[in-house]
Amino acid sequence: MSDKIICSKVWIEGDVSIGEGTIIHPDAELIAKDGPIKIGKNNIIEEKCIIINQKKNENDQVETLEINDYNYFEVGSYVESRKIGDNNIIGIFSNLGKNITLQNGVVINPKVDLSNESMILKTNTIAFQKPEIHFHEIPNQENFNHEQIVSHLERLRKLLPQFHELKEI
Repeated sequence: MSDKIICSKVWIEGDVSIGEGTIIHPDAELIAKDGPIKIGKNNIIEEKCIIINQKKNENDQVETLEINDYNYFEVGSYVESRKIGDNNIIGIFSNLGKNITLQNGVVINPKVDLSNESMILKTNTIAFQKPEIHFHEIPNQENFNHEQIVSHLERLRKLLPQFHELKEI
C-alpha cells in the first residue's frame, strides 16, 4: 500500500508516530500531551477527530496510547482510549475515555459516550446508545469491518490528494 496521507490542516503535537498507509483528514488533532501516541498501519482519521493522550490527575501513569491497524475514526470522534486493536470503527461524535480498551472488529455507533466507563470491548462487539448504552457481540466473524475499511482507504487514496494540500512527515 502507498505511504501515509496527512492533510496539511492536521494538528500534531508531541511524540506521535503514524504508520504506513494511514490517512488523516483536515482538522483532525493528534495530541500527545502526557505520553506518546503510536498509530499503526492503514488507519483512517476523519475531520474534527481528536486523539489525545493525557493524564486526568497526578496519580495517572504515563502510558503510550496505542492504535493498531485498519481502524476507522469517523468525523468528530474523541479518543483517549489507551489500547485499540485492529479493524475497529469509532462512530461519528462518539467518545472513548482512557479506561476503554477495544479488541478487534468493534463498532462504536455514532454518539456513543464511553467517556466515564472502564471496560474491555471484546472482539466483534457493537456498542449503541438509545438512551442507555447497550452492547451486542457478533459471534464467529473473522476480520469484521476489514473489507469496508480497505475499500474506504482505496477511495481516499485517490480522492484526498486531488482536493487537499498534504503534509510531509
